[in-house]
Amino acid sequence: MQDWNDLRFFLAVAEHGSTLAASVVCQTSQSTVFRRIASLEQSTGVTLFDRHASGYRLTAEGIKLLPLAREAAAAMGIFGQAAASERRRQTTVIRFSAPDVTMEFLLPTIMGTFREKHPEAQVELIASDRKLDLAAGEADIALRTNPLWTDASLFGRRVAYERPMLAASKKYVESHRLPATEAEFANHDFVSLTSNLSEVLGDWFQRNVPRHRIVLQPDTLASTLSAVRSGLGISVLPQFLCDRDDTLVAAPLALPVPEFELWIVCHKRLKSSEPVRSLMESIRNYIAATTKPRLSQEPLMTSAACP
Repeated sequence: MQDWNDLRFFLAVAEHGSTLAASVVCQTSQSTVFRRIASLEQSTGVTLFDRHASGYRLTAEGIKLLPLAREAAAAMGIFGQAAASERRRQTTVIRFSAPDVTMEFLLPTIMGTFREKHPEAQVELIASDRKLDLAAGEADIALRTNPLWTDASLFGRRVAYERPMLAASKKYVESHRLPATEAEFANHDFVSLTSNLSEVLGDWFQRNVPRHRIVLQPDTLASTLSAVRSGLGISVLPQFLCDRDDTLVAAPLALPVPEFELWIVCHKRLKSSEPVRSLMESIRNYIAATTKPRLSQEPLMTSAACP
């Protein structure tokens, strides 16, 4: 099998007339060029150059093979460019997964700064309440809450502490106020929990909220937030949203769940990618800067240390 580098040295000597000149073009030693030309002639069984005191001249056979060598070199150049393009595409298209309402707050602030640092990068948004499988490549970066470190293939940074909050719109509060105790729930309208919050508060919600006071049962966090913003009723929302939405008012009632952690994570195979780490850091900085102080000093539900 031919070594493609031998063709490169053959072309350099043919075009510049000596092993010395070719060594300068190829950025190697003259002895390396001489050795490569000898290796190519031996492997092909064809004498490509006549050696003269004034330099190297192509033989008749070398002249015939020169156009083919140029075509092969051009093909290798095209292949290399295509491979480099594909490599850039793979490393600069970043798929970011988070609930769609989260995107509403994150994107306007972080994307401008991120694009200034990485104008070549493209961010593909995957707005979903579902936890996508980063190990399987369903997304590159995701916002997650603990506990999540059961998958050793993930790498991440903690960005904030979170707590579900009972909240309503200012419009609703003006007309109905907010409950200070669970006993007052019978006097209020409620928007039911989405599936992710039902996992931690479903039993409590069923015990304390009268079924006839549930006016809507949405299936996404976005539709829940929209209903609450419209003044339809009270619901349980992540602190992330309550901290950043001026139309919402949190009830003075601590829910019976401990605070948990919000993390920005990626698969470990991407942790060395500068655009990926830069986007993660932009998200982390924004969330940290816009998160209000925690409402309590209760013990936190902590996850295992992240690498």
